[in-house]
Amino acid sequence: MGKEKKYSVLVVDDSDINRDILNTILSADFKIYEAADGIQALEIMRDSRKKIDLCLLDIMMPRMDGYEVLSVMNKEHIIDYIPVIVISGEQEADKVEKTYDLGALDYILKPFEPRIVRRRVLATVMLFEKQRELSYKLKAQMEENSRKVDEKTGLLSYASFFFACDTLIESGKIEEDYFMVAIDIEHFRLFNDWFGREEGDIYLQELADCLKEYTAGTRAICGYLGGDNFALFAPYSLGLIEQIQERIIDMLEKYGQSIGFGPMYGIFEARDSLYDAQLMYDNAVTAMSDIPGNYHNRVAIYDPGLLKKTGDELIMLSDVQRGMDAKEFRFFLQPKVNMLNGKIVGAEALVRWAHRTKGLISPGKFVPILEDNGFITNLDRYIWEEVCKWLRSWIDRGRDPLPISVNVSQIDVFAGDVAEYFEHLIKKYDLSPHMIDIEITESAYAKEYSLINKTVDRLRKAGFKVLLDDFGSAYSSLNMLRNIKVDVLKLDMKFLDTNEDRENSEKGISIIDSIVGMSNQLGLPIIVEGVERLDQVEVLTKLGCVYAQGYYYYKPMPLKKFEELIKDNSKVERESDGKVSNYKPLHVLEFLRTNLFTDSMINEVLGPFAFFEIVRDKLAVVRVNEQYYRVFSMLGEVTEDEIITSVDRLIDNNSDFIEIFNNASSSKSKSSSGCVIYNSPKGTAKKLYFRVFFLHEREGRKLFCSTIWDITDL
Repeated sequence: MGKEKKYSVLVVDDSDINRDILNTILSADFKIYEAADGIQALEIMRDSRKKIDLCLLDIMMPRMDGYEVLSVMNKEHIIDYIPVIVISGEQEADKVEKTYDLGALDYILKPFEPRIVRRRVLATVMLFEKQRELSYKLKAQMEENSRKVDEKTGLLSYASFFFACDTLIESGKIEEDYFMVAIDIEHFRLFNDWFGREEGDIYLQELADCLKEYTAGTRAICGYLGGDNFALFAPYSLGLIEQIQERIIDMLEKYGQSIGFGPMYGIFEARDSLYDAQLMYDNAVTAMSDIPGNYHNRVAIYDPGLLKKTGDELIMLSDVQRGMDAKEFRFFLQPKVNMLNGKIVGAEALVRWAHRTKGLISPGKFVPILEDNGFITNLDRYIWEEVCKWLRSWIDRGRDPLPISVNVSQIDVFAGDVAEYFEHLIKKYDLSPHMIDIEITESAYAKEYSLINKTVDRLRKAGFKVLLDDFGSAYSSLNMLRNIKVDVLKLDMKFLDTNEDRENSEKGISIIDSIVGMSNQLGLPIIVEGVERLDQVEVLTKLGCVYAQGYYYYKPMPLKKFEELIKDNSKVERESDGKVSNYKPLHVLEFLRTNLFTDSMINEVLGPFAFFEIVRDKLAVVRVNEQYYRVFSMLGEVTEDEIITSVDRLIDNNSDFIEIFNNASSSKSKSSSGCVIYNSPKGTAKKLYFRVFFLHEREGRKLFCSTIWDITDL
């Protein structure tokens, strides 16, 4: 190595012997600084008088270990200009990987091989030297462009803005607190679609004028970074942001939109020290990540925890890819059952991560991160193929498969041709499309109806059954049912939370009742998901629901357990059995909803029929059918008023009459019956049989229905 220039290396190790060895290996070519622990090392790196070109960092040390040192170097951005090579006797892959995740560039194992140590230290230092030279060249190029101004807005262009900020920072003339503000117009592309590009340009100009007007006479620097992105580097003032926001909201009033198209403001506070302008802007952009859709607060201030969150997400994404390569991801199956006989009719594939060191990881911890970063498609396609592989193996073992449903997200549809991919899978594994059901969430339809529906059409034409998942979780459900083409509705169980107060529970039952009726009219079967208790099953079956999925029947289970379960044919119901397609139990509600019955037919079937209510212990008639009139007309009462007052006479003449209703409301079966002697005003005595059913109680009013039969001659 030449002697023209010496670089400085900081050796951090709690072992005096290790420091001496490294000093001996490197001192001929490098200036050596030493630190016995992490705290001392950080003090040296923070000392601007000591120019450190590289840090050799031990991992296992007292007071502050190497991992903690790397974390602080990241937080304080020291690692941006001091490269780190880790020295350690540990060879475990996950520990090595952790140091790389924290920003280390290399890893040298103890005991040291002198020639290898010298070469790797020199290579790392030279690499950073070249990067610095490249940075200087880029900075010189930016200086050439420093006077460039965007023609549309009159603000500094991208390169000019950052060069001007860095120049001001390096001048040392900033004596007050500054902030970097990233400004982004929410839904600007949609604004252009709705109001035209010309209006969009006017909007950009208005925002640029605000920045120029409200920062005039200050040392603020304003930039237009392209698209709908602006930046501001100025003396710290949240009042300035409020002024800009009020002006833009007033401007948007003419479009009838004061919120949805407003700007978002991400702020990085440079109170104690100033960093590279681009880095400050990146942090300001990071601060904006939680604003979209929050129309109550359009300003977010950078929190270092956000960067950690972003870093954690990147580590997670890397770990997911490693986990996929290592076959750590697998699917569990949660059976779907016929509630009338408890038999399994199919199952849903649900992803699980069996991490090599952390054990089973809940999807709630990694799926949202994958969705936010667009990586969910990689995992979804992996699971889809694993399901197809298992179905093929199950068939090859001589078994009869049940349909397995897989989940498709909105992101999957955007990422590629979903229908084509599923057609490829069934061809590759020689499967029938009827073996794979596709579940797409209702929210996906709500956001991108046209694109999702085209995909669904192609899937159904290819022979796949498509299920509308989480039906009822969005606000557009009823409207969407006019046009969407799916085969099954998966109903969200939240409508039937019987732990709620009675009134809300009754509303939930009414909603499900309406959905069941509507689905019957549309010819759409329903699967209710999230069923957890017997009382829910009882209510659902009374409403005419047949199929369900939930913990009451089965939790998601590993493949081997599912295989053992469905080997028992007595627990399985297949369409090939002829039972599902040729025989279904009679549900009265389902028959009534088919419009097969006329009013006269129902009257004849039910006979004399009436609704009663009890309010403050007072029994009254609410509504009666034609046959009810016939009974009392035969007793000499024909007018409506006379028939209504018949109840009062029943109560007056027979104290047991109201007791029939009280018994119905208090019994487990919610029904009661009894005979009553009725004396009409014209002296006619009749023996009447009442069968009473308690329906519900609301706001102190008890509602009943009753059949009435004249049994005088029996």
